[in-house]
Amino acid sequence: MKKIIVALCLTLLMITGCGEKTEHPAWTEAPDLSGTQTLSTEPSEPDSPAPQESLTASFLACGDNMVFYGNILDAASQPGTRAYNFAHTYQNVRGMIESADISMINQETLMSAEHGFSYYPDFNGPREMGLDLVDVGFDVICLANNHMMDMGEAGLRSTIDFWQGQPVTLIGGHKTKEDYNNIRIVEKNGVKVALLAYTYGTNDYDLTEESTTTLPILSESTVTEQVGRAKAAADFVVVSVHWGEEYTFTPNDYQRNYAEIMTEAG
Repeated sequence: MKKIIVALCLTLLMITGCGEKTEHPAWTEAPDLSGTQTLSTEPSEPDSPAPQESLTASFLACGDNMVFYGNILDAASQPGTRAYNFAHTYQNVRGMIESADISMINQETLMSAEHGFSYYPDFNGPREMGLDLVDVGFDVICLANNHMMDMGEAGLRSTIDFWQGQPVTLIGGHKTKEDYNNIRIVEKNGVKVALLAYTYGTNDYDLTEESTTTLPILSESTVTEQVGRAKAAADFVVVSVHWGEEYTFTPNDYQRNYAEIMTEAG
C-alpha cells in the first residue's frame, strides 16, 4: 500500500492501494481420441491494471487555547443562553474547523468545576469555553501541556471528567497508566489516524507517589514504544508535543533530538 501526505493549510492524508490480478494459464481441450486435457503453454494477454483506490481525510490542528481576564469579561458580555459565550472568538476560522475531517486543539487551560477562575501563572477557566469548542467543530482535545497541573491533580482529573463527557476524543489526559497506554485511533473516510500527545513538563507541579494519574511527560523509551505501536495500528501517526522556548520561532537541540526519535520510530 502506498501512502502519500500532502501538506497545505490543512494536512491532507491520502492512501493509495493497488493490486495485480494473477493470471492462471488457460486449459484447452485435446483431440477427442486422447480423452485427456493438456495445459496450454501459450502466454495469455495481461489484463489492464486494476483501478487504484484513493482514500482521503483532512486534518487541522490548533495550539494553546487559553483564558485570561480580558476574554473572560468579553465572553460574559456576549449574548446567548450560557453565562459565558466564547463562540464569536472562533467565528473567523469556524468554517475551516468544521470542514476538516479531524480538527484538534491543544486546550491549555484547565476547566475544573471545583476551582474558581484563575489566571497567570496558574490557569483555570469556565467549561462554557469547552462547550463552545465542541460547537465550532473540534473533535480532538489535547491536554498535554505545561499548565495541565495548575490546579493540582484534582483539577486535572475534574477537567478529564468534563471532556470525557463530551463528544470528542481526548488525548494527553489520563487517570491511569492503562489509559495512557491505550492509543487513540480516529478513523475518517476509511483512513486510520493514531493520536499521541506529550509535554516537556508541568511547571514543577507533580503527582504524589500514591497517584494513579499519569502525566504524558516526554521520555525516549515511552515515545519509541508508543509511536511504534501506533504506526503498526494505523495508517498515519500524529503527535502533539508541547515544547520549545517561549517567544522563539526556531527549534532547539532538545526538540530536534525528540523529533528524530519520533521519526525513527515511525
